[in-house]
This record gives sequence, C-alpha cells and structure tokens, in this order.
Amino acid sequence: MSDSSLDSSLEIVFRGDIVSGHTMVEVRDNLRELFKADDAQLAKLFSGRPVVIRRNLDEESAKRYQQAMERAGAVVQVRQGDGGAKAAVQAGVQPAEDDISDEPWTLFPVGADLLRPEERIKQPAVNLDVANISVAPAGSDVLAANERREQPPVDVDTSHIDLEPAPTSE
Repeated sequence: MSDSSLDSSLEIVFRGDIVSGHTMVEVRDNLRELFKADDAQLAKLFSGRPVVIRRNLDEESAKRYQQAMERAGAVVQVRQGDGGAKAAVQAGVQPAEDDISDEPWTLFPVGADLLRPEERIKQPAVNLDVANISVAPAGSDVLAANERREQPPVDVDTSHIDLEPAPTSE
C-alpha cells in the first residue's frame, strides 16, 4: 500500500476527552447539536472507549472534522484508518473496537504494557553516579555534628494566657 493511499484513509477517533476550559455537560450539549445525536449515541461517545467518528477521510476533511470537534470542546485523534489497523495487527496489537460490548470491563494485570509500541516515547538512558550516597539507619540524625547549627533558646512569656475549663453540655 502506498503512502498516498494511506493519506486518504484517515479516521477521527474520540475517547471522551474534553478541551481544557470546557465542562462535560457543555461538550455533550455541543456534540448533541453537532451530530444531532440522541442520549444513547452520546453515552457511547462518552463511554471512555475509543469511538471512530468518521472513516476514510482525506487530510483536509480530517482536519475540518478535528477543528469542528475541538470548537465543540471535544479532543479527537486523527489516525490512519484501515492501513494503520492492519499494521497494528501485524505488530501483534489489537485495534480498538468501535462498538461497546455488554461484557464487563477488565483490568490489565500488574506490570502489563498499556501502550502500543508506536505510542511509547523512547527515553534516553540516564547514567547517575550514586557512589557517594548512603542511607542512615532509621532514627539516626541526618546531619553530622559539624553540620548542625545551634539554635539559641527562645524565652516565650505565657503568663498572660489562661485556660478555662471546657463548657459542659447538659
């Protein structure tokens, strides 16, 4: 598949995120009006799962959809359509489903990779010199004797303060 055919196969994906400064109620109302959507369609849009709003768009059309959604307060992602899904499947990554199933949600096991390989940011390795770091036993003074600063005693006059018994509730 050539790059030009991939460019004409873009899709708009909404995950329920809203633009900073907007409220969820405001964005739902804006999308209701923009798409002439009913409550069931809005529930699907704001389910927290990725929903493909439109498929097979060229770059210009995708940008128009993205701008319209952002004006309504919705954050959308423009991504490759079928070509991107095929590449993801070949890489061993399950593509996002468009419909909401009635199955209960599950959590990934502890330590599982939540991001697809193409979503990960490559971090450069950091080499830290920790040779001069030590850990003191619990309860010990953190400062050495020569690092401590003497604090002069402070004389606070509390002779004018009286304590009255707490009122009793009868």
